Amino acid sequence: MEVLRNEFIIVALYTDDKTRLPEQEWITSKDGRVKNTVGKKNQDFQITRFNSNALPLYAIVSSDGKDLTSSYYTYDPSPEKFMNWLKEGTR
Repeated sequence: MEVLRNEFIIVALYTDDKTRLPEQEWITSKDGRVKNTVGKKNQDFQITRFNSNALPLYAIVSSDGKDLTSSYYTYDPSPEKFMNWLKEGTR
């Protein structure tokens, strides 16, 4: 997909990474639970930032963190639908 290579910087947020974080990087989420692994911290970020824990979840954001689409994209086997959604983010 040329559009992905040429018009986007792809970032993966691993929410299943069980690597334990140094204690100074632990966070306490809004529900009061301590997040002490890379995956749990990333999952908390995804839920807080995008209001979703769907996997996979695709979001198009600017370098300053602003949403560039009106919606997020979750799994759908249709390449055409995905490409249409990507085009919304390049307008």
